[in-house]
Amino acid sequence: MNDDDPFLRAYNSALRLLSFRSRSEAELRTRLLRTFSLPEVESALARLKEQNLLDDLSFAQSWRRSRESSRPRSAFLIRRELAAKGIPHEIADAAVIDLDDEEGAYQAGLKVTRHLEKADFVTFRRKVWSHLRRLGFSASVIRGTINRLWQEKKFGSDEEDV
Repeated sequence: MNDDDPFLRAYNSALRLLSFRSRSEAELRTRLLRTFSLPEVESALARLKEQNLLDDLSFAQSWRRSRESSRPRSAFLIRRELAAKGIPHEIADAAVIDLDDEEGAYQAGLKVTRHLEKADFVTFRRKVWSHLRRLGFSASVIRGTINRLWQEKKFGSDEEDV
């Protein structure tokens, strides 16, 4: 194969895109179709799958781990993000099946409460609630998280006063 081979150009372009960050098959297909024909793109994607360089389940699990560690989101919102990236619903569901929304809400809530040290309960509740709601957490999870964070804040300040 030489550099004029359309398959090789599509394949190399796909490798270049994957070198920046992992991508779903749908993302990669959409991006490659801007430049290459469908048969060239499908051949390149098939080769990448054969070489285990393209795997939607691995991508979805990696996306979930990234969200879980750096920017916590609810399982609902992570599934929605994965769907937007072209991940099939079954794979997205499998990636978040054991995700702990309560722990994710707590971690996300901790980031907000650092800025609310002097806030009264009403302000505290309003700000934490709106933040966690934007991240897709349910009302029951948010309610429990706010109570937990408020208790920690309250007891934390009592211990400092002693």
